[in-house]
Amino acid sequence: MRESMTDKIEDFAAALAKASRASGNTVSGYRRDLADFRKFLLQVRSPAADSDDVDVALVTADHIRLYLAYVMKNSSRATVQRRLCAIKAFFRYREGTTGDPSPARNLRSPKLEQRLPTVLQPDEVERLIELDEDS
Repeated sequence: MRESMTDKIEDFAAALAKASRASGNTVSGYRRDLADFRKFLLQVRSPAADSDDVDVALVTADHIRLYLAYVMKNSSRATVQRRLCAIKAFFRYREGTTGDPSPARNLRSPKLEQRLPTVLQPDEVERLIELDEDS
């Protein structure tokens, strides 16, 4: 039996809002991220997709990896992490309701970039010393 991704996203969003008491922003963000994943699968003509929707039961870890690689080219790592979080939550919900294993279970989020702290320039250090002397 075909499992429409559009219907399953709405079921998930309703359960997220009700059972998890997630905020409206969280629910709409997850819904938007999952809709983007669905749109991507339709655009690349994934085997899980037909002309108008995606069969959730046919989505694999490779589909998710392909999508995350696509998102990584156009977005920050934080965005990729957020979208993967939405996908994992969606498939975890589906796993709990249908018993089918999650294709996202073993996927790992990309690590956030570690930024070095900013260093004071010599003139900034001099100004700090001068301020201390004036006190």
